[in-house]
Amino acid sequence: MGWTDFFRKARLPDRSPSAEPPAGFRWLIGTRTATVPVVRVAEAAQAVRHPIAFRCMNKIAEAVQSASWTCIPDPTIAASNRAGAAAIADVNALLANPHDTLTPDQFRYWLALVFANFNRAPFVVGVSEGKANALYPLDSRLLVATRNDRGGITSYTYGS
Repeated sequence: MGWTDFFRKARLPDRSPSAEPPAGFRWLIGTRTATVPVVRVAEAAQAVRHPIAFRCMNKIAEAVQSASWTCIPDPTIAASNRAGAAAIADVNALLANPHDTLTPDQFRYWLALVFANFNRAPFVVGVSEGKANALYPLDSRLLVATRNDRGGITSYTYGS
């Protein structure tokens, strides 16, 4: 055994699906649907009222709010697989004016704050004439995640 073998680690065995850690969501009995429990919603609402937690989440949301979002072509992808210039311009126009009443900064602030509280930030993309024209925020408490056997999210459903 050489000195380099000391730094090498043996490959870990593959994990079985049953060894997956439990998710922080409540499973509905007999289904693969997970919801955010009312207790978690109340804890998130209470956390926002706590001065220190609010300052931390506010600082994160302000940092996200201050960075403008733009869409650019990915240079690592072949040109034939990239989005066209018109599609990129449409996305940039949507990011510059995402909502009828919210400014881009306010939308990014909402997105960061909700994601920090609920680990999800649902919104709907409004489409007219085949083009996205607005981003509409949704209430995270009403979003239900459907999970697969390993606990990964396969889809979301809004409402009851």
